Amino acid sequence: MAKNEKMKQVLGVTVCIGGLVVFALWYLGFLEPAKEADKTLTVPDGYSHVQSKATSNETVHTFKKAPPQVGAISQTADQAYSRYMQSLPDTLDKAISQEFRTLNVSLQNARLYADTTGLIRQGRENMNQLNQLKDKQNEQEKEQAMSRNNVNFLVDDRDNTPTRYKQEQQKKAEIKASLGDISLEGVVGTEDGYYVMLRDAKGNPFTLKPGQYFDGGMIVKSVNTKEVVITDGDEERIIPVM
Repeated sequence: MAKNEKMKQVLGVTVCIGGLVVFALWYLGFLEPAKEADKTLTVPDGYSHVQSKATSNETVHTFKKAPPQVGAISQTADQAYSRYMQSLPDTLDKAISQEFRTLNVSLQNARLYADTTGLIRQGRENMNQLNQLKDKQNEQEKEQAMSRNNVNFLVDDRDNTPTRYKQEQQKKAEIKASLGDISLEGVVGTEDGYYVMLRDAKGNPFTLKPGQYFDGGMIVKSVNTKEVVITDGDEERIIPVM
């Protein structure tokens, strides 16, 4: 009987101590279930709860923000600017905003004017280059004409008629043969009309307009964006513009 009484006392003391330990653990929060945090968790708007990790000192919650939805344009730039003007508090702010918009439009116009001026300047430079090439070509034609005239002055027509006739025939044959050797370099359109850029068999460049002579007797008959027609007086050649 004494042993049973002692066992009961030991068991009672053990139960009391165990109850106190359990109460202490519960009071300190060590016995709360892990899912209880999820039930009382407040998720911010626009976020979703991913996971929660509990440590000995704290519980870390991980949230994920959903990507924004792509919206369609519901108003134009003028409508947006009008709403912005209406939202300004006083007249001074509206005047400043209107002045800023006017300056912005002026800046855009200035940029367009600068671009247009640059294009005009480039066009003038191109025309100057064409005129320089044309002047050089005219000088070459004058030098060639003077050299031919000097040769004719040295020949007596009465004593060298067969020789001159033979030279003229050879010259015509050379012109006819060189008509097919002319290559087209390009066609340039200007305010004065179309200019054609040609090159002979020797590589000499020519910039001409319809009606001008080149290479000792050939002439440009017509120039357009589709074809160029040149002739030596007897035959003509049509060169298509590629």
